Amino acid sequence: MESEEKINRAIIKLILNIDRNYPELLKYLDEMTVDIAPGSASWVSQKNLKAYYKSLKNLLKGYLSNKRRLGKI
Repeated sequence: MESEEKINRAIIKLILNIDRNYPELLKYLDEMTVDIAPGSASWVSQKNLKAYYKSLKNLLKGYLSNKRRLGKI
């Protein structure tokens, strides 16, 4: 995953997965933010997009791990 476009597609795909299969996690997405570069209200760095993608993956991974641990999957 290198280009900004690929990262954005991966983020959208992951959010759609959460929306369709784990809607109970949607409330946490509002709490997750992407830092905007100073001086540019519309520009988000590739580094920040990658960090956001990683945080989404970790949210889902932690949720699924906890459900398995509790025997709910």
